Amino acid sequence: MKRFRITPLFLVCLFVGSCTLGDTLRQPHTPLPAPEPLTLRIDHAFYPRVEKTFSDRVYSVEWFRNGKPGALPVLRLKSNDVLELKFDLLEFESRDLRVRFEHYEPDWTLSNQPETFFMEGYPVQLIRVGQVSRALRPSYRSYSFRFPNPDLKFRISGNYLLTVEDGDTGLILFTKVFFVTENVGEVISSVEKRMSRDDRLRRRDYPVSRYLLPEDLENPQFNLKFFYVQNGFWGQAAEAEELDFSMEEEVQFEMRQEQPFVGDMEFLRLPLSDVTIQSAVFAEVEPADEPPKIALFDDVQGFSASLSQNSPSRMSKVRHHPDSRYAEVFFRFDPEAELPPDTNIFLTGGFSNWQIQERYRMEYDAGRDRWVGSAVMKEGEYAYKYVLVENGRMNDTALDDLFSRTQQEYHALVYFRDPDRFYHRLLQVHSFR
Repeated sequence: MKRFRITPLFLVCLFVGSCTLGDTLRQPHTPLPAPEPLTLRIDHAFYPRVEKTFSDRVYSVEWFRNGKPGALPVLRLKSNDVLELKFDLLEFESRDLRVRFEHYEPDWTLSNQPETFFMEGYPVQLIRVGQVSRALRPSYRSYSFRFPNPDLKFRISGNYLLTVEDGDTGLILFTKVFFVTENVGEVISSVEKRMSRDDRLRRRDYPVSRYLLPEDLENPQFNLKFFYVQNGFWGQAAEAEELDFSMEEEVQFEMRQEQPFVGDMEFLRLPLSDVTIQSAVFAEVEPADEPPKIALFDDVQGFSASLSQNSPSRMSKVRHHPDSRYAEVFFRFDPEAELPPDTNIFLTGGFSNWQIQERYRMEYDAGRDRWVGSAVMKEGEYAYKYVLVENGRMNDTALDDLFSRTQQEYHALVYFRDPDRFYHRLLQVHSFR
């Protein structure tokens, strides 16, 4: 009978093999150069310039905070808050994915803080095999990632970027922003509503806030910054520059009078609960096609506004279930004005993370006298809208109905410039209507 002798070389190999996973998580990671993103870089976009989609297989990206869909991607530092990222890859093959994090300043420039200062645990996290769908084609795999977790915690507050990349190639699939707040001090806000004096008579919203200062805040008049965001569109954050420090224990802040928010921004609503059954909003359904094809009734500017009391982030909810199906949905839009055929009209919404992408460009159909486009969407409920892009800048209200009743939601963000570490702490995030 032969005896198996354990050699030193075997022990070395065994040790190396057992450490592979830990080493992968602990070692700093340098990703490969990213391919050209699908997300267009334009001014006044709903999304920050660092938030991008690189792979055309990425769909149905959605945040859950403490199990609630549509919640803001905001974690309270040193709390039990948990963010969960859910998304699909439209492919049958399984992948191992990696997740990494970066810390940013309020203007979405990279901060100067090293990983060991803003987080503890493994700098690179793994997402293992995705759940394969039980639905018919297109096949897809669903992935989810929860954090903080036993292997990852955040040390400081601020703006963050999460990057998801292929574990084998290192190629980036997409990025998403989120926030960590210290939840100190208190913000009290209201919204003044006025009618504009221009020919469109749009409603204008003027947020007004007070920040009750926490103790031991060094030189607040020099180190505090305040921003307003409408409807969770972080790319359109606007700094409040009208500040009043005359009160000893509080700061009043608001936007300049010439910088109001549009108070009647319109969003359309699409219920897509079952892509194989005729619905009141479907003009035609082809359930036997793979994927099913759905043609919607025309959206006519001036007659299609949704009377929703929810903000767009709360209107969009993907049905994350292995039985959920995808469908190709066809949109037709009739603007009130005659526009040149080369006008840059884009469809955007919860299905695209409110990004502007070339695949959602609307084309003019002369035979129908309509602007037409399509999007592959999973069963769920979505907010969407049509926007213009002119000279590299998005005009998000030019194609709206007037007097829309969609509820607008605002968020006040309070930052403090740390005089010792030279980064901006995020003290508070306050939502109001």
